[in-house]
Amino acid sequence: MEITLRVAELLQRLAHGVDQLDWDAVRPLFAERARIDYTSLDGGDPVELAREDLIGAWSAMLPGFDATEHLIAWPLVTRRGELWHVRSQVMAWHRIGGGAQPAIWEIGGRYDHLLRDRDGGLEIVAMTLEVAWQRGDDLRPRAADRAKRGEGRARR
Repeated sequence: MEITLRVAELLQRLAHGVDQLDWDAVRPLFAERARIDYTSLDGGDPVELAREDLIGAWSAMLPGFDATEHLIAWPLVTRRGELWHVRSQVMAWHRIGGGAQPAIWEIGGRYDHLLRDRDGGLEIVAMTLEVAWQRGDDLRPRAADRAKRGEGRARR
């Protein structure tokens, strides 16, 4: 049970760090290079990214949202050789604007993470999103444009 608690904490640190734009908190959660697979959302092929490139991509877009909320829950953890495989549920809300008619993009599905032990902790070496459903328009391009203009939110 201890590993499940360690994994749950890592996933919550990831969600909180991303939503708070706290890249210093997110950075140590990833290996130097990680395989990122968002093909169920974007098509294309999985990519292997340096940790700083992944954080750079997120930090160029996510501040353009007025709010995000990522919930990663119910991790099922199994050992795969030297790695831990984690399957969890994810729900993500992304909002631009306020008032009665904000633009909202919601995603639900599953995450698969591969983690490895490192210096008494865990680090993400692979992350795959499996989108089960979406509601609303994909707001990422709009958020990226807003972030370039300094609109949206600052790190909390």
